[in-house]
Amino acid sequence: MDRQPDNVTFLTVLCSCSSCGDVAEGRALHERIRCSRFERDTMVGNALISMYGKCDSLVDARSVFESMDWRQRNVVSWNAMIAAYAQNGHSTEALVLYWRMNLQGLGTDHVTFVSVLGACSSLAQGREIHNRVFYSGLDSFQSLANALVTMYARFGSVGDAKRMFQSLQTRDETSWNAVILAHSQSGDWSGALRIFKEMKCDMKPNSTTYINVISGFSTPEVLPEGRKIHAEIVANGFDSDLVVATALINMYGKCGSSHEAREVFDKMKKRDMVSWNVMIGCYVQNGDFHEALELYQKLDMEGFKRTKATFVSILGACSSVKALAQGRLVHSHILERGLDSEVAVATALVNMYAKCGSLEEARKVFNAMKNRDAVAWSTLIGAYASNGYGKDARKARKVFDRLGSRDTICWNAMITTYVQNGCAVAAMKIFREMTGAAGLKPDAVTFIAVLEACASLGRLSEVKALHAQISESELESNVVVTNTLINMYARCGSLEEAERLFAAAKEKTVVSWTAMVAAFSQYGRYAEALDLFQEMDLEGVKPDDVTYTSILFVCTHGGSLEQGWRYFTDMAELHGLAPTADHFAAMVDLLGRSGRLFDAKELLESMPFEPDPVAWMTFLTACRIHGKLELGEAAAERVYELDPSSTAPYIAMSNIYAAHGMWEKVASVRKKMEERGLKKLPGLSFIEVDGKLHEFSSGGKYHPRTDEICEELTRLHGLMRAAGYVPDTKAVLHDVSEGEKETMLLYHSEKMAIAFGLVSSRGSGEPIRVVKNLRVCSDCHTATKFIARIAGRDIILRDCNRFHRFSSDGKCSCGDYW
Repeated sequence: MDRQPDNVTFLTVLCSCSSCGDVAEGRALHERIRCSRFERDTMVGNALISMYGKCDSLVDARSVFESMDWRQRNVVSWNAMIAAYAQNGHSTEALVLYWRMNLQGLGTDHVTFVSVLGACSSLAQGREIHNRVFYSGLDSFQSLANALVTMYARFGSVGDAKRMFQSLQTRDETSWNAVILAHSQSGDWSGALRIFKEMKCDMKPNSTTYINVISGFSTPEVLPEGRKIHAEIVANGFDSDLVVATALINMYGKCGSSHEAREVFDKMKKRDMVSWNVMIGCYVQNGDFHEALELYQKLDMEGFKRTKATFVSILGACSSVKALAQGRLVHSHILERGLDSEVAVATALVNMYAKCGSLEEARKVFNAMKNRDAVAWSTLIGAYASNGYGKDARKARKVFDRLGSRDTICWNAMITTYVQNGCAVAAMKIFREMTGAAGLKPDAVTFIAVLEACASLGRLSEVKALHAQISESELESNVVVTNTLINMYARCGSLEEAERLFAAAKEKTVVSWTAMVAAFSQYGRYAEALDLFQEMDLEGVKPDDVTYTSILFVCTHGGSLEQGWRYFTDMAELHGLAPTADHFAAMVDLLGRSGRLFDAKELLESMPFEPDPVAWMTFLTACRIHGKLELGEAAAERVYELDPSSTAPYIAMSNIYAAHGMWEKVASVRKKMEERGLKKLPGLSFIEVDGKLHEFSSGGKYHPRTDEICEELTRLHGLMRAAGYVPDTKAVLHDVSEGEKETMLLYHSEKMAIAFGLVSSRGSGEPIRVVKNLRVCSDCHTATKFIARIAGRDIILRDCNRFHRFSSDGKCSCGDYW
């Protein structure tokens, strides 16, 4: 007669099914148990719940649990079901079951609390469970103490995690690993590294230790430490561990070293889909988009099935290089894998098609989405904005208005759309709607976008009001927000406030230093900008390409040709930075302004890549400054060809022709512009008075206080003439009499804004702040120096290039070099 299995046999086989995740075998065994005398055996029932939970089959687990009567269930039964829910991310169900267990008067043990702590979905819930642990007297169990440290780490409460860790009488690898992870997850890589070193004095790190410590390494500055730990991992034989190697790839990627990440990837003897995804993501993150696409194509040869993460990353690469054909191929792979219904994948497809200029395909994918979250809607809003529908953002706004419920992401997308398309006033209006009628709390992204809107209009009072809101929201410690505030205060004419914020910042990144260097350079404080750059170097902060752009601006506008050349060569020699088109354009500008036009032209033609319209326009501007007609005409032809929609080369050539008295040529340029449907951007100036923004256009007399403004300008003109002012009529590009030219100059938009500022603030000693959308003309620059001296007031004028601070002694911060 065949021998029937006993409960020990069933328990052993169920444990095996749990370990290998074989739910089919587990179900077959369950059927045999039903036909045996062990169907009501508590230990077997508990093992079934545990097996189904570990095989992600929660319906089966709950079915077994509910089929057990109250006499059959014990604490282990409840613990197994709670653990099944917690391990599979069903936090609410786990916690409900825990409270139900308490209501039934069943005693909880340390195993219960370990699972429940893993199920907590907020810090408040975690603290409540911690209190129950304390009163239960079970906190002496090592596994429970470790679970408490891990819970606090998970919610970013580093202080609580450290206090819990320090209170432990004994510490094992799990305790150390949890507190290291707490520091890493909060961005405190130095704290994680310090505890890692302390741990090594007490015990040997394991694979999880190495993974946890390097997970916090995410900037180039920490790369040397990452390399040291990598060497230690190799020395201890953990480099063959698949998860550790993948963590190393991720670390090198976040620190900006794609080639070192690839070296680790290539040395791996075994790879899974996660390691492939991390390597592809590393390339995308660091802008190595073509390498990402090449690696993606190799997946076919390796026989791996692409996942959701693969598609989201590679679609980002397609978007960045506008690889529409490749993007369509990826779309076909998505359809083959049946992942087109995944919201994240579909949203990435919408973004890819939009960035590649195929709005019709983007809309088609969006319309086919059965479930659309806030990110999907926001992506479509951004698609309309980026494809030329955003001049007034009408289509983007229609999409936004169709949303039934809008969260912060949607509002941020709409605000950003307005800002990107120059609709600053609309951006500020919708921000007020968001925080007012909608009652939503702005986040860091919101404030960054709205600050940009305020700065574009020069509204210092609005920036101050937003700064107050940022402080109330406890976002001032956010380094990105602080950097934005520094930049925006500087752009709104309050360099003093920008300096104060920079000095008070606890954390200064390369962006912080660069923002302050740029601020000093924009205000003509070149010596301070260069001193700060040197201080940055002494602090060990490596400058990036944006820092060097600012420094070259300092040299250009400070007339330091020799120093500019030195910094240009230092980029590559000292910091390994290849000069970009912006840096070459800056050097062309420096040479051109110094009068070395042929050297500038030679540099243009010897660049390692084709000069872009900005570089040629920079050279053309130098030709205008020095009145070089033939060189200017040649440069203008290149800009016409490379950027046919730009009005800048036409205006520059009009200036050159006018300076040479070639009025027929001026008329010819105007006619060309008309034929090509191009219109010169009107000169506009803005000034804020009593919290209201006032706009002025050249010659425009529509302001309600126009009579007062004109009277003030006439009064100032007479005083200026008496003080030695001579109008620069060369700035007028019309073939009219000298008297008519003088009248036209008198009513330039910036002069009208300044006059309005004076009549609106008589008796005040505060500076007058004006923002202009174009470069200030030579006559207005000279006239404003006279006005500042006559009125005894500082005047801060921000044009499209820089700040001009006209002091009451009649001098400008730019040193007349702009």
